[in-house]
Amino acid sequence: MIYVLKPGQFHSVAFLTKPFVLFIFIPMGLGDRPDSYGTNGATPPVLPVTAVNISIIFEWAALLPLAIYLARSRLPHQLVGQAALAGFLGVGLFPRLGVLGTIADFLQQDQEFLDRASSVSEMRRMVWDANWGSVFPCANGAAAMMLNTHILRNVKIQLAPEQIPKSSSKTPPHSSNLRHDSNSSGSTTPANKKPAPNFRRYQTLHILHFSDSLPKTGPLKQRITSCYSWVLFFEVLGLMVLLGASIICILYGLYGTAAAVFLTLLFRVSRQLITIERPVGYLHNNEGELTGCMLMALHENASTWYLYVGSRGTIDTVLNKTMIQSIKSPLNGWLAHGLRVLEVLQLIIMSYAAAQKGWDGIALLCLILVAWIFDRVVYNDQRIAGLWLQREGITVKTQSLKFGGRTPMIGLIYALSNKQVTCWMDGILCPSTRRTVWLQKLASQNVAPELEQKLSQRDKEWVNLNERLTLAALDATKDIGNGTNAV
Repeated sequence: MIYVLKPGQFHSVAFLTKPFVLFIFIPMGLGDRPDSYGTNGATPPVLPVTAVNISIIFEWAALLPLAIYLARSRLPHQLVGQAALAGFLGVGLFPRLGVLGTIADFLQQDQEFLDRASSVSEMRRMVWDANWGSVFPCANGAAAMMLNTHILRNVKIQLAPEQIPKSSSKTPPHSSNLRHDSNSSGSTTPANKKPAPNFRRYQTLHILHFSDSLPKTGPLKQRITSCYSWVLFFEVLGLMVLLGASIICILYGLYGTAAAVFLTLLFRVSRQLITIERPVGYLHNNEGELTGCMLMALHENASTWYLYVGSRGTIDTVLNKTMIQSIKSPLNGWLAHGLRVLEVLQLIIMSYAAAQKGWDGIALLCLILVAWIFDRVVYNDQRIAGLWLQREGITVKTQSLKFGGRTPMIGLIYALSNKQVTCWMDGILCPSTRRTVWLQKLASQNVAPELEQKLSQRDKEWVNLNERLTLAALDATKDIGNGTNAV
């Protein structure tokens, strides 16, 4: 039997059982609060909000921020790439969960963090130096891919020449009666026979010709100084807007969102205390007038390749050297500890908003939507890459070719290099006698008679075919340094 003993601030409900009477006190009117007031049912202190009783909306909206804002595994890699190009930490309006801790690691570990972020990621790239023969992991993989995406955004892929040109004096008489099948081995088939279907693995080569960085003349320096002034103005304005938004959220009783906005304000103030230093000799060519020729891909068996040619200072800086000498703060290690405290507070705030639900969860979801739009506009990877090229005075000319096999592509890269070393291609195209003869012909060198004697008839056909395909591809790229697809 249940008795309501006394009305008032609390409903006293008694469950009468033998031999005990159990009293339960229920706050008066708590069950009458609308779902939009949240779990604690608190009334907004100053400004009224609409009362809504559709609980599923608030349950769903409260969980979305946590689901959306979980950090990704490639976060350190992307953070380092953006910092390398921008020269500062390009973190958005409301950082993802885990970002503050990653920045704290960056501050404490410095170069070790850079090495790990560049080597342990799905964006790790390998580089082959066609002029010097060295093979190494890309030092700035994320920055290089951001540049590639920006530079190649409007470039159309052309099909590399696959038809054998007319015979010349260098071509044996029997080769004119051959038709080629442009697979990776460069095999040939007599013209009067139907060729057997062979596997073709197409190879895409993106050629990027970098110019030397232009000196910062008076107008360019003035433009950069003016840009920094505007950045400082908008940063101060943004802090004032965040402070105002936090106060408004408090007046509406949206305490979780107000705390999130205030945490964003604290982070943006902390970010101004972090400086990134460039290394000595940044974008400088240490090899005099020697140009660069470096190939980049995911691995030796990749299908998409990026060839960097032109200014060795720029190419060596992006692919081989570090673009960040150190990251410092006047507060030293204290700022890293402060960022870790902010990370814990961020987790508490977002979990509180998820538990509170109501309009607080809706407001936090709106904050995340605004932050996402802000990041897409201000901290977009392509925008950061474009601003870096403009700021450093670098122009890039591009051309993309699609080859029917790997051998002509490697031949083109060798022809564009200084033709002094071949060891860099050993992991891509196995060393052999016919490869040696073919490369010597591309370098216009006299082939040793003993090597010629070691070649079978099929090997000679392979050499002649791939020599012609390589020269045809080289002729198709003769305008790469003359303004084609300039960025």
